Amino acid sequence: MVPREHRNSESRLAPRGIVLIADDHLDAANSLAMRIELTGVDAYVAHDGLEAVELAHRLRPDLIFMDLSMPRLNGVEAAVRIRREPWGRDIVICALTALDDLSSRSATRAAGFDQHLVKPVCFSEIDALLPARTSTPPTPIRLRASGRSQPDR
Repeated sequence: MVPREHRNSESRLAPRGIVLIADDHLDAANSLAMRIELTGVDAYVAHDGLEAVELAHRLRPDLIFMDLSMPRLNGVEAAVRIRREPWGRDIVICALTALDDLSSRSATRAAGFDQHLVKPVCFSEIDALLPARTSTPPTPIRLRASGRSQPDR
């Protein structure tokens, strides 16, 4: 899948404000990307661990939300590969997974994850990790009864 890209923010972590979402559940990954983009932060998606490593190398994101159970390369191994690279040492990597057992938490800690969030996760937990935007997000659009749209004021 081609990564999603929108350019309209800066970050408190780094000037670009780039987030990578790695999850093999297509709807979950794309929904989270859309939610993040509404905050003014650029979001890209990868649907397996190898693609996550490749995109992380190319994009140098500020933050990665990484599912642990993915095809081709699981999230723990993907994080280990990213952390081995000089460019990957300062990326914030957050497990975003349904796995909440002691073994999974130990594995993410050993692999160098910064956080371990368990699905379903509250948007406030996601928002707390996002790079801060410095630009104003797009104005929401409301549909009037006539079906015409107007900016929300």
